[in-house]
Amino acid sequence: AKHTLSINDPIHNWLESIVLSQSDVLMDLHTGGNALDLVPMSMCHHTEDPALRARIRAAQIAWNAPLSVELRLPPDRATASGRAHDRGLLVVGSESGGGQPATPASLGACYDGVRNTLAHLDVLAAPSAPGRLRPVTRFTRKWGHDAELLAACAGMFVPFHRLWDEVSAGQPAGQIIPLDAPFAAPEPVRFPASGIIAGRRANSGVKPGDLLYWIVRDMVAGEES
Repeated sequence: AKHTLSINDPIHNWLESIVLSQSDVLMDLHTGGNALDLVPMSMCHHTEDPALRARIRAAQIAWNAPLSVELRLPPDRATASGRAHDRGLLVVGSESGGGQPATPASLGACYDGVRNTLAHLDVLAAPSAPGRLRPVTRFTRKWGHDAELLAACAGMFVPFHRLWDEVSAGQPAGQIIPLDAPFAAPEPVRFPASGIIAGRRANSGVKPGDLLYWIVRDMVAGEES
């Protein structure tokens, strides 16, 4: 489970005074767990600092995930990666697949990403044979939570689209069949934003607030803010 840090939290104090104060880089590695199927991706935070932006971009190119996603999060975010980013550390996160079971492809994407990035940072020797041709990553953005589709009711979710599909705001995304009224009309759900499906609910059973889809959009060449 993700741990949200408060200023008086012992973990927060330990992270700030011991870990981040002695660090140059933070790698924050995740999967979608049981809840989400995800395109393997590297993730970073948006910054207005051109030098830090260049370091982040170089690290994401080295990671070379199928997707590179830039996030814009609230300034008061209390997460390890958020605190590290605010300190000016290089932060490269990842989401490596999800659902069940783990696959060689999703595990390999994470392993290759960490290995390639550590080589880029001169921590490890360069791999003798890169796992994938470079560059193949697709640079995208996700601003806040506006591009997340959440379930409004409980029931069985029937998705209409798959990972990597390109969709438009307002387009039918699927339907939820209420389990307490199986013969009632299914509840339609529509995409809240246009873009690429980077994540999709892995389980059929949903309750209000469960994440159904996670949408990113392509980054336009030269786009910085």
